[in-house]
Amino acid sequence: MRRRDVLALGTAGTAVLFPSVFCQALWGKRAVPAERAVSIEEIALEYEQATGGHVGIYAQNIATGKSLAWRANERFLMCSSFKVSLVASVLLRCDRGQDSLDRIISYKPEDIEDLYAPFAKAHLDKAEMSVAELCQGAIEQSDNFCANKLLERSGGALALTAFWRQLGDDQSRLDNIEPFLNETPYGGVENTTTPIAMARNLQKMLLGSLLSPSSRDRLTGWMVRCQTGSQRLRAGLPKNWVIADKTGTNGHDAASDIAILWPQPNKAIILSVYVWGGTPTKDQLLGLFSKIAHYGAADILQSES
Repeated sequence: MRRRDVLALGTAGTAVLFPSVFCQALWGKRAVPAERAVSIEEIALEYEQATGGHVGIYAQNIATGKSLAWRANERFLMCSSFKVSLVASVLLRCDRGQDSLDRIISYKPEDIEDLYAPFAKAHLDKAEMSVAELCQGAIEQSDNFCANKLLERSGGALALTAFWRQLGDDQSRLDNIEPFLNETPYGGVENTTTPIAMARNLQKMLLGSLLSPSSRDRLTGWMVRCQTGSQRLRAGLPKNWVIADKTGTNGHDAASDIAILWPQPNKAIILSVYVWGGTPTKDQLLGLFSKIAHYGAADILQSES
């Protein structure tokens, strides 16, 4: 992606970055249609009572500081939402000269045969990818081979946990690689985070000064082009919003979507949603994410209208 503008907001030490390639015309004048308000508490309770699972939500309007929370300090399985932090840690290493996005990594067909690896399979004809391509595959297509290779290059699960500690996050922890990080039993602590912890990490990685401008550009661009989230948070939001997100799922009772939303180029909303436990159907899971995005965004922007 091209260079983006940087807007300094009133919040001390916070810069909201957005892609300049998304011109002003992309955003409508209204954020969301006026309609009966539904609180995130109502949405979460309805889901929890219907499925037996738990929902974790944290949202914050960066411009106003207004926030919404539901079980925001409880633990949830991360699944693939960890990949944003992983790629950010790799980009930080590259910013510091400890790695290079141009470095080439070779691999063989047998390296990917037991993994969800759509991006790696698409590059199998040349049997190699750059570190930048590994990052792209891990975010845009949630490629597990790409994620595992990046973990291997950067010190493994313990190193990523240490990265979170450096960000001030004392909750998130990674204990395994893909796909085993999705197998923590409900209520466990391995491979978990909290919605508020991951939201704050996301703010530092995409809106703060942790990464160089070019690295923030890359990470934001990959998340904007994420191909796995069209039926989750994105499904409940206006089509003309700019949305950078990353999803996760274990295929049965855990799912997540973490995002930064730009209703307008000078506004940013952080939204972190996690689900774990119970016996949800696919429709219940997808409906939950879209409702939280739709009504949560309306609520958090209400004071600005």
